[in-house]
Amino acid sequence: GQSMLGLQSYWDAAYSDELSNFREHGHTGEVWFGDDVMEIVTSWTKDLCVEISQKEMSVSDNGEVNDQADKYLSSWNVLDLGTGNGLLLHQLAKEGFSDLTGTDYSEGAVELAQHLSQRDGFPNIRFMVDDILDTKLERQFKLVMDKGTLDAIGLHPDGPVKRVMYWDSVSKLVAPGG
Repeated sequence: GQSMLGLQSYWDAAYSDELSNFREHGHTGEVWFGDDVMEIVTSWTKDLCVEISQKEMSVSDNGEVNDQADKYLSSWNVLDLGTGNGLLLHQLAKEGFSDLTGTDYSEGAVELAQHLSQRDGFPNIRFMVDDILDTKLERQFKLVMDKGTLDAIGLHPDGPVKRVMYWDSVSKLVAPGG
């Protein structure tokens, strides 16, 4: 049988349910991995980015690393593909990343993500409707994250073809050295 997860209509319906839920009860909808995993992923990402930035700047480690972390992270622009409700980006913002963009091909997802980031006090996160297979993004990103998009594309009836298109699109969005 064909999986529903690859179909845009499925996601639009899922997010419109989550949106009305959010409006009525303030529910944030699904966190895909659970909070613990998300925190592990984001703190690992942060450490990795700080480490890479330190190598790039070849700073001698004089114990000031933690004060420096935000400075390093501010040079990282991050794109979250298939951002869904955008909670992964909230977590990255808490870790000190400041240049954050989330895209999703479902308008409902983007609308939900915008509501949640306003509510949770992350107005600087940018969210936009974009289809990675036909992207309108002009800029390149040093870090491209993706928790669900590849899975959903993989479940699409044209999965294999779309996966090739996907890597092609993503590689164009990743900045040199990203």
